[in-house]
Amino acid sequence: MKKQLLAGALSLALLAGLVPAAGADSTQQAQQAAEHLYCLGLLDGAGTGSDGMPNFNLGGTMTRGEAITMVVRLTGGKEAALTGGSTHPFTDVDGWGEPYVAYAYANGITTGVSDTTFGFHSTITQEEYLTLLLRAMDYTDVDWRDPYAAADRLGLREGEDYVRDQTFQRSDMVLLSDRMLEVTLAGEEVTLYEKLDLQGALERRELPVPKLQPGPTVTVESTFAVSSVEDMIRRMAVQVDARNTALTIYTPVGQEGAYSQALLTEDTIDRFPDVDSMATRYYPDQGYFTVEIRYRDSARVMAYVEGKTDHLSAQDMALYEETVRVHDSLVDSTMSQYERVKAFHDYLCDTVTYRKTGPESHTAYGALVNHAAVCQGYTQAMDLLCFLSGIDCEHIFGQATANGVTEYHAWVRVNIDGNWYNVDPTWDDQVTYISYDYFLVSDGHMDGHIWTAYPNWPVCPGDYPRP
Repeated sequence: MKKQLLAGALSLALLAGLVPAAGADSTQQAQQAAEHLYCLGLLDGAGTGSDGMPNFNLGGTMTRGEAITMVVRLTGGKEAALTGGSTHPFTDVDGWGEPYVAYAYANGITTGVSDTTFGFHSTITQEEYLTLLLRAMDYTDVDWRDPYAAADRLGLREGEDYVRDQTFQRSDMVLLSDRMLEVTLAGEEVTLYEKLDLQGALERRELPVPKLQPGPTVTVESTFAVSSVEDMIRRMAVQVDARNTALTIYTPVGQEGAYSQALLTEDTIDRFPDVDSMATRYYPDQGYFTVEIRYRDSARVMAYVEGKTDHLSAQDMALYEETVRVHDSLVDSTMSQYERVKAFHDYLCDTVTYRKTGPESHTAYGALVNHAAVCQGYTQAMDLLCFLSGIDCEHIFGQATANGVTEYHAWVRVNIDGNWYNVDPTWDDQVTYISYDYFLVSDGHMDGHIWTAYPNWPVCPGDYPRP
C-alpha cells in the first residue's frame, strides 16, 4: 500500500525561513504553530499541564519516534496507521508509537537504524527530519546527511537562516510542519492543507479552556491609620480588594466611635458590593477600632483563585468546582467577550428560577448549584462566570420598580472591549423566554432602576451595538 498523500514536487516556499532567530517572537510563533497543528489533529503534545492545556514541550529535543509520528500525520497516514495493522521488526518502540513506526516501515518511509532497532528514543537532527519528510513524499534519493542538496535539485531554495549547528527542537519541528501546510503542491493547484482536508485527514477540535489555578497567597497589611472618613473609605477599598477579613483601624483619639459608625452606614457598605457584612468594635479614647468583614461567596471563590486565601469551606469549594464546570461547558477559545457574556446571561436565564429559599438564594451557590435565587444570586453568579473568563464585572445595588412596587435590586455592569454596559439577568429571565431588554444597555436604558452614583462604580454611556 502506498502512502496516503502525494508524490511530486513542493513549491519554493517550503524551506525558506525554516528556523527563525531565537527570541520572544519565535517562541510565540512556535506556540501558535503548535496550537494550530493540535486543532487540526496533527499534534497531540507531550501530556497535559496542571491547567488542563496540552504541553507541547517546545523547548525539548525531537526524538525519532516523535518525528516519524509527525511525518505520518503530515502525509495523511494517521487513520491508516491506526487501523491498518502493519508490523515492524524493531524492539525499541514504545506502545504509543507502534502504529506509526509500523506504517512508516511498511510504506518505505524509514528502515530504522538496524535490522532490529528503530532508534525510537534517539534525538533527531534537522537534516534527518527533512529527510524523513521528503522521503515520505516519494523523494527516494534524499541523502540524510545533506537533504538541502536534494531540496535544491527539486527547486527548493535553501533559506539564509538555516541553523545547522544548533540542536533541533520541537519548536523548530512545529514551525516547519505548520509552514508546510501552506505549500502548494506542484501540478495540483492545492496546498498541503487543502489536500489533507479533501482526504478527510484533518480533525476540527478546540483547545481546552485553561483551568484556573489558585495563585500564591497575597498579603496586604491589615492595620492602618486614617485621618478622615474619606481617607478611611479609600483605604478600605484596598483592604476589600485584598479580601482581608480582620482589620485594625487607628483614628484620632476620641473619634473611634464616629469612624466606626461612619463605616457601618448603608451608603458606605454599598460602595463595596463584594462585602456581605461588616461588624466593628471600638475602644473609647484608645485611638483605634477593629473590623470583621464577611464576603459574599463569589468573592471568596475569586480570592481563592487569585491566591488571596489558601482555603475554602466545603460549600465554597463545591461552588468553585461547579462554576468552573459551567464556564468550561459554555466557553471555547474562539469566543469573543460579547459571546461569552451572552452565553453566561442565557445560561442563568435558562437554569435559574427566581425563588426565595432562604439565605442561599442571595448567593452564587443558590444560582449555580441550587438553581434557585433572587437578584443577588443571579448577579454574583454572573460576576463569577465573567471572572473566570477575565471579563471585568461589577455588582450594582439599588432599587427597581415593577408593577408599581419598588424593591431592593441588584444587577451587574460588564466591560466589553473597553466599554461598560448594564446587564440584568434577573429581569431578562422571563417565564417562557429570555429577554434582552436589559442586556448590554446604557444607564439611560435602565428603566425602573435607581442607584447611587458612587465614584467607584463604572458609568455606562451607551448601548452595545447589536450584532
